Amino acid sequence: MSLDTPDLTKASANAPDADTLGGYLATARLAQNMTLQQVSDLTKYHVSQLRAVEEQQWSKLPSGFVLRSIIKKYATAVGVDENIALDKLAKATGNVTPQPNKNLKSSMDHKVNEQLNERIANSSSGTWLWILLIIVVLGIVGYIAFSQGMFSLDDVEFIKKWFGNNV
Repeated sequence: MSLDTPDLTKASANAPDADTLGGYLATARLAQNMTLQQVSDLTKYHVSQLRAVEEQQWSKLPSGFVLRSIIKKYATAVGVDENIALDKLAKATGNVTPQPNKNLKSSMDHKVNEQLNERIANSSSGTWLWILLIIVVLGIVGYIAFSQGMFSLDDVEFIKKWFGNNV
């Protein structure tokens, strides 16, 4: 075998397994003749993180939405379907994209509206109670001030105008 001819048995033995997420992305990267550094430049993720994805070393990677973001950007950079990559991620790690609860908003709105209606009903009766309490306190303070001689009806011009000059 000459030095110019590649050893195909060695290359096929080291070929990534396209059934796994790491192999799927590595195969796509190699098909595009891209290096990990080029993918890193496109995705803005470190080469060591991308290598960990290809080697499926999940303990070296963040979890949750950050891992899903890495996979989506990697898939986009190498030109493969990000949904397939995310499905492979879910199979490999159990890291699935949370599905929104379509009925959550309507059920929450109903509960919130009930609570709001209760508060409005309670607060309106509470508001009138406070107003009544303030009027009573002002009346008591006014009576005490009047009985102590702090003011007379002659001192209060607006009372004369309100009730007329008969007071």
